[in-house]
Amino acid sequence: HEGQGTNADRDALVECGAVGSLKPLLEMGEPVMEAVACITMVFVTRGSTAHVQAVIDADLVPLLVDLAAGEKTDPNLKKIAEKIIGNIVRGGSQRQVEHVVECGGIQPISGLLDGENDNRLTAMLWLLDKILRAGRQKQEGLPDTPYCTLIEQAGGVDKMAALQTHNDMGVALQAIVCLISHFPTRVDAQRLEALIEAGVIRVVQADEVETNVGEDDDIGSDGDSDGG
Repeated sequence: HEGQGTNADRDALVECGAVGSLKPLLEMGEPVMEAVACITMVFVTRGSTAHVQAVIDADLVPLLVDLAAGEKTDPNLKKIAEKIIGNIVRGGSQRQVEHVVECGGIQPISGLLDGENDNRLTAMLWLLDKILRAGRQKQEGLPDTPYCTLIEQAGGVDKMAALQTHNDMGVALQAIVCLISHFPTRVDAQRLEALIEAGVIRVVQADEVETNVGEDDDIGSDGDSDGG
């Protein structure tokens, strides 16, 4: 299982150059080699920001985005690539999240908002919220964060808006929280009022809310627990 092992094991992979050697495997176009490289990266990116940085320094993120967004990518390999991108955003620093965005990572994450797995939907919404918060840090006096525009262009905002009425309360709440914070004009006012009256959600201030929704245990596209 790719979740087994320790940070010491991750350190060893980085120090011996194994992470840096993964790029040729991804560029070979051989599904088996691509899978080996991706499974290794799932493990590495579940470590510290230093381990995430090793993947970034090896120039692997653009290749991962290509795999995650590619129409011809094997479905199982696509899921693994999505999981790695999610791991990087989830545990990454401000600059590491920015790097994912610069490499086109918003598109595959937004694309997962029309899936059927509730855990995955909640996780993807959480990732987009973190990306948008990173965008605010990068805003630097601009009227809007550039990441808002990128997510709109990727269809993510329309999908978030649709998820407000999702049957799973956790998904609906995470969608509403993200919209309140970043796209308040897209909030379903009736849905929000009903949730406030039910005591499920509490508005702290104009762009901040409290709910019983927390960060998902895993950001993998299948919603499975990390296990490590």
